[in-house]
Amino acid sequence: MSLADVTSPASYWQPLSSHSGGGSVQAAVRRVLATIYPEPYENERRQSPRFAFPYLVQLQPLTPDGNSRQGPSLVVVGKHLSETGLGFYHPRPLPSRIACVTLENAGQRASLLFELLWTQFTQHGWYESGGRFLRVLDSC
Repeated sequence: MSLADVTSPASYWQPLSSHSGGGSVQAAVRRVLATIYPEPYENERRQSPRFAFPYLVQLQPLTPDGNSRQGPSLVVVGKHLSETGLGFYHPRPLPSRIACVTLENAGQRASLLFELLWTQFTQHGWYESGGRFLRVLDSC
């Protein structure tokens, strides 16, 4: 399977080759999503469909340049995942707008550089946040 096959929408739900490190953000997220959703969601009108992702996600805050860790890593609760970003819940404010996010399920793992775009405080005392993936990382 070529890289073009991995990144085209038509091959979204076909098994992907195990590719460690590098690669496209979309291919890395697809590998994780394919372990959860055996069929594509057809009624989505967005350019990049969102999928429920009620899983724990490791988030390592990074300095604004994205090169150094900023404090300890934390675990957040996923809400939605798309090929371009992630929505999640967390109990405390985040120390940085840039982070390394590690998505993992059924043996598929993706570490991605993440930019926080929005946060809101919920009526339940937690925060709901979302952002976009910038690039694939080898690890956090």
